[in-house]
Amino acid sequence: MCLFKNRKWKLTALTLVCLSLTAVGCGDGTLDEDEDISVSTDATLDASLTDGLISDSTEQDATAPSDTQAGDDTGEPSDTSTSEDTGEDTGGDSAGACPGGPGCECSADADCTKGACLMDKDAKKTCAAPCASDDDCADDRVCQDQDGAKLCVPKGASICAPCKANSDCAYGDPTGACVDAADGQGLFCGTGCSQDSDCASDESCADVKDVDGNDVKQCVPAQGATCSCTGYGIATKAETICYAAGLPGCTATVQCLADGEAGAPAGGGLTTCNPAAPTDEACDGTDNDCDGEADEDGATLCDDKNDCTADSCGAGACENKPAAGDACDDGNACTQGTACTDTGTCEGTAVVCDDNNPCTDDSCDIAVGCTTTNNNGGCDDNNACTSGDTCALGLCSGATVTCDDNNACTVDACDIAVGCTTTNENDGTGCDDGSKCTKDDACTSGACGGTKVVCDDNNPCTIDACDIAVGCTTTNENDGTGCDDGSKCSKDDACIGGTCGGTKVVCNDNNPCTID
Repeated sequence: MCLFKNRKWKLTALTLVCLSLTAVGCGDGTLDEDEDISVSTDATLDASLTDGLISDSTEQDATAPSDTQAGDDTGEPSDTSTSEDTGEDTGGDSAGACPGGPGCECSADADCTKGACLMDKDAKKTCAAPCASDDDCADDRVCQDQDGAKLCVPKGASICAPCKANSDCAYGDPTGACVDAADGQGLFCGTGCSQDSDCASDESCADVKDVDGNDVKQCVPAQGATCSCTGYGIATKAETICYAAGLPGCTATVQCLADGEAGAPAGGGLTTCNPAAPTDEACDGTDNDCDGEADEDGATLCDDKNDCTADSCGAGACENKPAAGDACDDGNACTQGTACTDTGTCEGTAVVCDDNNPCTDDSCDIAVGCTTTNNNGGCDDNNACTSGDTCALGLCSGATVTCDDNNACTVDACDIAVGCTTTNENDGTGCDDGSKCTKDDACTSGACGGTKVVCDDNNPCTIDACDIAVGCTTTNENDGTGCDDGSKCSKDDACIGGTCGGTKVVCNDNNPCTID
């Protein structure tokens, strides 16, 4: 039986070395408790979190754990470990008789007499011993629940394995967390730390966020280093989600595969990340443009070009709810006062197109609004000083009204509101009343008048009258009409042909001495 004194092992492989030594070097004897066995733990550091856990690649001294007793001369192990809490036989992590004992190689649980067949980070399987606490396990193992039983699990088995959840990193490391590799290759298991000295030489203890967004301190690869697939990662085909550089939303699944498996790189390891190419964002619950957000700027994505709906993206589908009362534009220049209805439509009242010009025909074009076309119809220019108004080139006009009342005693004018107007001439202004039967015509209160002409030709045998057109006129009296010709030498005067005459008086005084 081979026992070791060193209590800080970084590789579960040391356990196997011990078992090998037990088989080939120890025979029936036991090691002196003070005797050191130097075993090389050199391992290639692949700049990974896994290798970081085993970075103390110096030769270690191995002696028997404190809870293990040397066997007798027969070489059989002495299993005397008990649980302090329950007193039950836990078996500890002492090397057991192979095959089947703790630390012996195995391929399935059935190969182990106690505990189970568990894998270390290098994918090497050995039988695990039951335990009650870490004190019952070797330094390279940790006491953890495995399917309802507490067993000594290979410490750090999951470190640097691809992961999707913190639970993927708990195997072999209760402090492990699933953290971003920061190179687009996805998430990998780290190990808890409080300072850089807790980590391998090519790692640093950094404040990072785990997959759940919690702030944690983990050993992560130093600048320029990355995690590579461990034996454990390949054996479990551990996988994670990778993304294109700068495009966290364009993802793909990568996993650790053994050499020769479909998609595996030469020699085995992490498959190539081939994320989808970004496309225009759409409201479908997917990060189409790969910017790390899904359905961002939902109002733009779901714009239905309707001013009367409130556009948004919810639950992977567009929502266009009516925005009643909001001002809107229905795209119709022939409506006004448009507003949104509760049905999501834009409605307004019709525009009245009337330029108050009778010489244009008014209409409305939905693109430009009110339009006019000239006409040649009759019209009213609202000017009382014109007449016969008609339209020409969109304007209404008529002939000028001549204001003349043919009254010499008024001043004629025109007012566009009422038309022709008259104002009396000054009284006494000379005028012509158009009558030959007046004389000395003059204006009085806007009327022209004169003194009446007296028509009298002093002929008793004519009838005198006046014609306004020609003036005084005479008409013969009827013949025989008595008259007085003004002569004492006639008698029996009578009118004949408008002349007054009579029979000549015979003057004879019968006095020869007078001349009659």
